[in-house]
Formats: sequence, C-alpha cells, structure tokens
Amino acid sequence: MKNEILSSICSELVKVMGPLAPAVMADKITSLGMAEGDFPMERIARLVEVLSFEIHDGASRAEFQKGALNQIKHFEAHSGV
Repeated sequence: MKNEILSSICSELVKVMGPLAPAVMADKITSLGMAEGDFPMERIARLVEVLSFEIHDGASRAEFQKGALNQIKHFEAHSGV
C-alpha cells in the first residue's frame, strides 16, 4: 500500500517536473534517511514538502502540492489510515 501512495505522489511530480521526477523523488527519500520499500506514512507530508522545494515555479509547486494532497486524502480514505 505504501508503494501505491509513493507512486501516486511521483505521478503528480512527473506532471510538473517531467521525466526526472522519479530520480529526484528517490534522492529525496534517501536524503530523509528512508527507503521506498519502508517509507512510513507519517513522513509522507514531509516528503511532499521536501519535493516541493525542488519545484521553482510557484504555480507548478502549488499544482504539485494540491495534487499530492488529493492523492494522500484518497489513499487515507480507501485504506483506513
């Protein structure tokens, strides 16, 4: 299940960052001292925040944050988190 939310957030990042998004996301997960396979749900909001710093255009940053928040809410509603 955790991989699903990470995949969804990555998809949102691809929309604003393009094909480099998966590499950027993997780097930021590592910089938080985590691994994709065991990334804790309670750190997802922090990951979105860290990824947001990599988006220099304000409108694109806001689009990513909104999309990522919607993905998190959807995940929580359907997983009972």
